[in-house]
Amino acid sequence: MDLLICCNKLSTSSLIPQEGSLPFRYLGVPLTSKNLNVNHYMPLVDKLLSRINHWSARLLSYAGRLQLIKSVLNAISSYWMQCFIFPKTVLKRIDALCRTFLWTGSSTTSRKSPIAWERICKPKIKGDLGTVDMELWNRIFFLKLLWNIYAKTESLWVQWIHAYYLKHDHVMDRAVKTSDSGVFKAILKQRILVQQWHNEWLTMVQTHKFNGRKFYNLLQMDCPSVEWYNLVFHNKARPRAVFTLWMLCHGKLPTRMRLHRWGMHEPGSWTHEMNWFLLHYRGKGWKADLIRLALAETVYEVWQYRNERCFGHSVNNSDVEGKIINGIVYRGWTSPKLKPHIANLLMP
Repeated sequence: MDLLICCNKLSTSSLIPQEGSLPFRYLGVPLTSKNLNVNHYMPLVDKLLSRINHWSARLLSYAGRLQLIKSVLNAISSYWMQCFIFPKTVLKRIDALCRTFLWTGSSTTSRKSPIAWERICKPKIKGDLGTVDMELWNRIFFLKLLWNIYAKTESLWVQWIHAYYLKHDHVMDRAVKTSDSGVFKAILKQRILVQQWHNEWLTMVQTHKFNGRKFYNLLQMDCPSVEWYNLVFHNKARPRAVFTLWMLCHGKLPTRMRLHRWGMHEPGSWTHEMNWFLLHYRGKGWKADLIRLALAETVYEVWQYRNERCFGHSVNNSDVEGKIINGIVYRGWTSPKLKPHIANLLMP
């Protein structure tokens, strides 16, 4: 009898709805009736920080850290960006975490960055690494929301926007009101991008497909392209070797000029060397691919050898040539285009 009474009480109490309070988390993001402040974004920052602290125990190269930033950290941030306009304070914090992790492998800033983070976020065709510019990417997500409203996509949220905010007005003509929510105001502000690139917008209207990447690239057109794009980014060398070559092309790979100061050696400038490679091996044939591969592997191994000598480690001079050859053979063997030519070179 007592068991039946207890079960009856439990079943009755479970039917009574429990009143909650805002903000609360739904699908991993906070929901609130007011605009989010900086403190609401701290769970996201803490999540990124926990990932970095977990990875910092591993021996990752620059290229490995860059890949984690692109594939994991940017993806986590992009999930939140589909819903909220990020404050500049939060964007700067996220950029600082990614920048510090790339150059130090941890979350603690210990030295200045060799290359500014703004340059790293530029496209590869501009000579940089193509990581996501969070501020621009946030605007693109809200431009996509504007597109959904404009195209009247099949969404309950879009239907609610038309019924509650727009009513009989067109989204491109509707004036911003003080009573509008912060998110809706941010959506309407993106109409300036539509006015700036009206032809591109009309093309997407005709194809019935939104292309956020195209607008993102248009927002980054202010930076000039570089001549050594193919030399670095169409390279079949190891990612860590390509990264080292990229730093060298930017002139940010620190080297010693003692031999030059002592008059023992007159080194040519890197610009002169790069122009020679661009003149002779800028095509798409197998020879050009092999030379680009050899260049990146040579720069990387010589750079590693230089570091070992500078820090007083015991190194064998004869190992450098062997490491370069092994790196070229291994990377070339994994390429169907280069494999037969590598095999011919290895034949006695």
